[in-house]
Amino acid sequence: MKHNKTNHRGVKVTRTHFMKFQSPLLLVLAAFLAGCTANGQLYEDAAYSQEESAVVVYRPWLAAGSAAAPKVSINDSKIGTLKVSGYIYRAVPPGEYIVKTIGSFRWGKGQEVSISVKPKRKSYIRLSSGSTQMNVGVAGSTVVPYTTGEMFFGEVPSEIAVSEIATLREVE
Repeated sequence: MKHNKTNHRGVKVTRTHFMKFQSPLLLVLAAFLAGCTANGQLYEDAAYSQEESAVVVYRPWLAAGSAAAPKVSINDSKIGTLKVSGYIYRAVPPGEYIVKTIGSFRWGKGQEVSISVKPKRKSYIRLSSGSTQMNVGVAGSTVVPYTTGEMFFGEVPSEIAVSEIATLREVE
């Protein structure tokens, strides 16, 4: 729908009404963001055996960079693709491990952390952006959102991790 108005100088101004486009755009945006988030079961520490050792890689929700979904590997064996608001749980024997991320936007170079998993303990690794500042760039004809600041990929104490991960869902 077009609205014709006259401005303060007497010049006719035509504006196209945005409302007819608003609902479809919001639906497309909601569908896109839903595809970028994990949708498995909520994390419950008690649901996993307290007798096994494990690596838990998680990624809290942050709008900036949420479309990125890096692959995660333990000792070069892929364990999953880490979506925003998600976690990956893998039971492992006690020992030394290298956990890596590969691919997807800023994670293209990859991140890496060495950990030592103790018997009957879980090692928690968080992937998050160090920035909440959102920027927009252009790649070809596509507008691409990105963040500035440092990425964090590292081991987190269990007391902190368990509270951060409580609202996250398992990556399927």
